[in-house]
Amino acid sequence: MKNILKMMNSRKITFIGMLFLLILIVLGLFAPLLAPYDPYEMMHEERLQSMNSLHFFGTDNFGRDIFSRIIYGARTSLIASAGVVIFSMVAGVCIGLFAGFYKRLDAVLMRIIDVMMAFPSLLLALVLVSILGRGMLNVILAVGVTYLTRTTRIVYGLTLKLKEEVFVDAFRAAGASNMRLIFKHILPNLISPVIVQATFTFAFSLLDMASLDFLGLGLPPEIPSWGSMLSEGALYLSRAPWLLIFPGLFIVLTVLSFNIVGDTLRDQMDPRFRHDIQGV
Repeated sequence: MKNILKMMNSRKITFIGMLFLLILIVLGLFAPLLAPYDPYEMMHEERLQSMNSLHFFGTDNFGRDIFSRIIYGARTSLIASAGVVIFSMVAGVCIGLFAGFYKRLDAVLMRIIDVMMAFPSLLLALVLVSILGRGMLNVILAVGVTYLTRTTRIVYGLTLKLKEEVFVDAFRAAGASNMRLIFKHILPNLISPVIVQATFTFAFSLLDMASLDFLGLGLPPEIPSWGSMLSEGALYLSRAPWLLIFPGLFIVLTVLSFNIVGDTLRDQMDPRFRHDIQGV
């Protein structure tokens, strides 16, 4: 923790990124208290108003307050991305662990993963959403499946390396069972790279879900989300550019912040970078 705080002090951009994410989390958690308007309230007499003292980010084509919808969109994005991270990490770690430890499972599981990785992530998510249908849970499953392949590959490669280490041979010689070797001695050594991968998964899954919403295949239209706000605002680009600027800006800043934090964690947890970090 001290090393991370020291790095944040030396890397101001990391501090800014974490501060933005903290603000975003607070907005999402306390959206009903912080939003000045109901995100679903339509005020037709105030349609397409630009930024003013009553509507900080203006209003959309239905007269809904953009700032309130951005706040509720933050809650939606964070919940959905967290669901993707949990699903992809749990499934990916389990598949990678067992495929790397047992050769018989390797031949089956990793070939399935190879086939899934042959498809672009967004295309695969589009196919899965088309099959499963729209909805928060279905979107989480569809996007989560596309990202568990990357986690599986990372865990698989590290498991192949770790199971040949001397300490694993020593515990095996001492009579440790396979399950004990996997969960007691191999899994703890995978925590650091999995945490780093989780930050990148969070960022890019948010981007993919925004893309699905923009294409009209993600969350139902009644749920405020940044992607659907972009889709609705595209029709009024020349007349009301703020409809795209603010949700697009929040998507870019959120993804950028998670990537910066992920890079910082990777640099801190990888011994090859520690010497360079201390010299910063």
